[in-house]
Amino acid sequence: FGGCSDSFLDALCVVVSEVHFNPEEPLFETSVHATELLMIVSGGAETFVDSPAGEIKDGEYEEGCAPGVLAFFFDTRHVHTGRAARAGATCLRLNRSQFSDIVLLFPTDEATIANNVLTQLKKQNKAMSMGYAQSTASHGARSQGVSVGGMSSMRGSAAQSHAYSKASQGAGSQ
Repeated sequence: FGGCSDSFLDALCVVVSEVHFNPEEPLFETSVHATELLMIVSGGAETFVDSPAGEIKDGEYEEGCAPGVLAFFFDTRHVHTGRAARAGATCLRLNRSQFSDIVLLFPTDEATIANNVLTQLKKQNKAMSMGYAQSTASHGARSQGVSVGGMSSMRGSAAQSHAYSKASQGAGSQ
């Protein structure tokens, strides 16, 4: 919500609720429609993607971050499974219908949010394409017995998302 007006942020604060998740408790599941946004205020969360070999961790989130933010804003299904970290997580929960009602009252902030989300989408797509390129290089190297750090590119993707989320939070909390 970086760059949004104080009035808009105040309106959001009225409708969010605090929720606690136990260690490794699910936050959301892959292919389930995103109806709420969870913003971490303490603890952390991790996201995983499904693969034929099982789940692969592809993101770590800490205070100030919101895992699954793109699915929420684009009103789509989650492409990841999200779980609280081993220490658990306390989050602020924002319901989609309440968010939609508030956004209608603040058209300028709606445009700001749209720009923020599109910026994050571009960063995620860039990180994913870099991860794909590194993954294909890694696959070729593995067939020759050489290990290439494909997971580090995924962590980079999460780090980029985290950096953006932190920057957005900092700008939005003014």
